[in-house]
Amino acid sequence: MRIVFFQSTNTPLFFSSWQPTSQEGYIGACILLMVVTAITRLLYELRSRIEISQRSTRQKLSWEGDTGSHYHTAEGLKPTINDRTSSSTAKEPRNQWRVNSFWAQLSRGVWDTVLVALSYLLMLAVMTMNVGYFCSVMAGVFLGALLSNLVVGPSAARSAYWDHC
Repeated sequence: MRIVFFQSTNTPLFFSSWQPTSQEGYIGACILLMVVTAITRLLYELRSRIEISQRSTRQKLSWEGDTGSHYHTAEGLKPTINDRTSSSTAKEPRNQWRVNSFWAQLSRGVWDTVLVALSYLLMLAVMTMNVGYFCSVMAGVFLGALLSNLVVGPSAARSAYWDHC
């Protein structure tokens, strides 16, 4: 295994049968890497957006008081079953654990599996130490970040961080 970058137009990509045999094939492999990287970056950003929107639609915070506890939904306050006595006067917020549906967990698992598989494929492409493949992945990261800002909006992590200001 090489430990230095090199330039070659016939480096196999993922399989020995995926070896470019011409300059055009090598350019095609580089374009494929850029597209896959941009899609992976966009999928990571979409996952962040989906999780943030799901968290904001269901409030997990409930307040306990003399009248029992409630939690916030889009329709307003909803009562919850409280096993504590109603004589409790503390009005401190507490987390309300909620079990997600099987299908929500399954879709999250599939989404994460696809993202990890794409990320590992890109890592293997970079580990060939081919300069063209490496630069293609870096260009794909740039294009993916640019597309995610244009399509999805500013970074979900940044906007979630600055929402409190």
